[in-house]
Amino acid sequence: MNRSRLAGALAALALPLGLVAGPTAAPASATTTNIATSHDQWGDVRNHGGQRLTLLEKRSIDMGRIDVDRVDRKARVTIRMRKVIRTPKFDQMFFINLTERKDAPGGQWETNAGFTTKGRYSYSSYWAMDGSRGYNCGLDVTVRPVKDEVVATIPWGCLAEGPVKVSVSSVTGFFRTDAPAFSTDRNTLAGRHTILPN
Repeated sequence: MNRSRLAGALAALALPLGLVAGPTAAPASATTTNIATSHDQWGDVRNHGGQRLTLLEKRSIDMGRIDVDRVDRKARVTIRMRKVIRTPKFDQMFFINLTERKDAPGGQWETNAGFTTKGRYSYSSYWAMDGSRGYNCGLDVTVRPVKDEVVATIPWGCLAEGPVKVSVSSVTGFFRTDAPAFSTDRNTLAGRHTILPN
């Protein structure tokens, strides 16, 4: 990590987990570049059993299109899903992983981000794969119920240096607990992608 990335990561450490400092929405003049787009197959949600949720609720986290964009020096991941449902009954959860190559200079690091359609307790982190060191950041989450999509913006301080393997998982269950999932969906984007600008 260079010194400027280290400074950004240390600044992010000062924030409570899941919070960001000030508005993080991209300004109108922000430069947006599409890095990758993936079309996940509809109807491939895995049902893990249990009667607490209806079949419709379990299938609600079925992912369709996933876009990964660079917005200035941040990464924006937009997920189109079958149906945004916000209820105390369960959480619609999403997890993003950006994994560097094993032979990456300075060792292999990974970005992890987690959030729900309720937008609370969201997080992102950037950690060495051996667990020896890392950083925690906030995560800006926007939910668009009319479009049935969620948008997560990962700050620069917690972005893995590319090229990275991008995978996205969606889960019905209870966020930030070890309770079993009711259903899951997963998409791994083909290839490796460089999100951070040179």
